[in-house]
Amino acid sequence: MIPVFQSVGGNAVTTSEIARPFKVEAGSLYPVFVEFASTNIQESNHLTEIYNTIALELARIMQPSITIDQAKYALANSSSYQAFRDELLQNFYWKADDYVIELTITYNDTKTQQYKFKFSIDASEAAAFKGNIEKSLLCAVDEFYRVPTNLFYPQKDFVLDDGQ
Repeated sequence: MIPVFQSVGGNAVTTSEIARPFKVEAGSLYPVFVEFASTNIQESNHLTEIYNTIALELARIMQPSITIDQAKYALANSSSYQAFRDELLQNFYWKADDYVIELTITYNDTKTQQYKFKFSIDASEAAAFKGNIEKSLLCAVDEFYRVPTNLFYPQKDFVLDDGQ
């Protein structure tokens, strides 16, 4: 059991994981999970600033008699929400296109093996990814009402890119 410390929406979260060895079939990524994250501290800090601003806006909106739909509507029509939404949509990364993942595995402390895998994002998946922006900005409302936020994530088949 290994403790894991992470930041989710600017809040410290502590959990634990159990490492389980597994065998990867030749030419396959199963059961690898691929997550994309920015290592840019300024970007992370700016996203935390966005989350905190949205949370403050929500605190101003919330009243004992307001429903979740009314809270989402009020938040979505606030000026800070609109500005952040426009900024995130303008900087949106995923487009309908082909992508390549380069995976470098180091083992026995000195040996390295590199693999390339291809996958595609189609127009409907790119549009669904864009929908995550709205859901992410409104997740503070969901958290307040204890409703889970369900984001879109595709399950992709990765094809070994043998360079041909």
